[in-house]
Amino acid sequence: MWVAGSDVTTGDLITSAQWNNYMGVGGSFDYIKEYKKDKELYIPVSSYRDASAGITDPPEGLSTYPTANGNTDDQAHFSFRVPSDFTSIVEAKVIGYAASTNGAANIDIICYYAAVGEVATAVTESDLATTYDITDTHIEAIDISGILTGIAAGDIVGLRVETKANTLLNSIGFYMKYL
Repeated sequence: MWVAGSDVTTGDLITSAQWNNYMGVGGSFDYIKEYKKDKELYIPVSSYRDASAGITDPPEGLSTYPTANGNTDDQAHFSFRVPSDFTSIVEAKVIGYAASTNGAANIDIICYYAAVGEVATAVTESDLATTYDITDTHIEAIDISGILTGIAAGDIVGLRVETKANTLLNSIGFYMKYL
């Protein structure tokens, strides 16, 4: 074990002086844990579009959750700015309250993002093919990390979740864990 004051050589990634300074006599990796600590972002539904009525409204309440209805072709909308300390996604999920059980729920995810000063649709990513297993009355988390692959700190993101036939998922929010 390296100890402060010992005669150690320089490694590839960290000098012995840095190592000894951080490790101290007792030896601690706490600084590494703090440096790599995951951060979280949660965004509630911004608005929803009721396809049958043809109108866009603010979220409404389902029990105590403000949600976007998830009937056929209804849309939940989220918009947010990627935090300035963002470097990469650990996980990204749409959180919803299932109002039916469906082993192949058809939910389309469409996303636009761009930096300030760029065209609003500079990057468009979507998943229109994946189906999901949802269970009535359960809180569901749908992984969408695969369509946010190019986001960067400071980007403005517009995210749309659209439910299709026989899929009743009421969107509650968007959750992202990141480094």
